[in-house]
This record gives sequence, C-alpha cells and structure tokens, in this order.
Amino acid sequence: MNCLDFQQLISAALDQELTVEEQQILAEHLKICTNCSEFAKKLNEQKDLTSRWTDIQIPMEIEEQILNRTVKTTHQEKPNIGYLKGYYKVPKSLAWASVFLFLILVLNSIFSPLRTVSESEKVQKISPPLTKVQKIILTEKDVVKTYTITGK
Repeated sequence: MNCLDFQQLISAALDQELTVEEQQILAEHLKICTNCSEFAKKLNEQKDLTSRWTDIQIPMEIEEQILNRTVKTTHQEKPNIGYLKGYYKVPKSLAWASVFLFLILVLNSIFSPLRTVSESEKVQKISPPLTKVQKIILTEKDVVKTYTITGK
C-alpha cells in the first residue's frame, strides 16, 4: 500500500469505519511515515474545528428582502432607443455592420468603371474559345445490337 491508500484509511478512521486489522495496519504505518502522521493530525484539527461550529438561524425578513431585490432586478427592462420602438430590436454592432456594408456596395456601384458594348466585345475577341468539339463516326462494326420498335 502507498501513502494515498493510507490517507484514505486515515479519513475512514476519523469516521470510525475501519476494522480492527485495518486500524492496526494504519497505526504501524503512522509510526513509520511522517507525512501520513502529519496528514492525520491536520484532519483531526479540521474535525475539531468543524465540530465547534453552530447553526445560525437566519431571520425570515432577510430572506424575503433578498428575494425581493433579486426579483426587482430581473424584471427591469432596458429602454428602447430608436424611431420605431419595439418593432426592430437589433444589436447596435449588427446595425452598424449592415450600414457599413450597404455604403460599401453603393460606393462600389457608383465608382466602378462601367463597361461599354465595345469593351465587352474586345474582351470576347481576345479570349480564346473555351469549348472543344470532337467528331465521332460510328461504323457498322461498332454497332452491337439493333432493336426495332413498332408502335400500335
């Protein structure tokens, strides 16, 4: 057994959950190991301190005051600022981002060079054709089966 196992035994000994054999093994280990004996002393001190604590009754008035304050703070609504109060509740950052994007689009459309018909024709003449055409010729040897379909 290592010291971690003995520390669990020390805790169980304080709760009086050990058998006689386990108590003997623990007592022998506490004589040898200084770390575990210090741990046992600290646990005994903590148990003594917590046993001295007494329960204090809280008056009902304080509890009601705390509950009333929390209810008041949760029900307060933020004021709406804008021309159409209540219709559009959009976060300010999203509204500013959309206005900025709209302005960029408007300015781009105003200051972008407009292409004329002659410029677009020049671009088409300069660019090489992108389509390729292949011609496939089938002979009688390539045909495997033929079907005759007759209608009624």
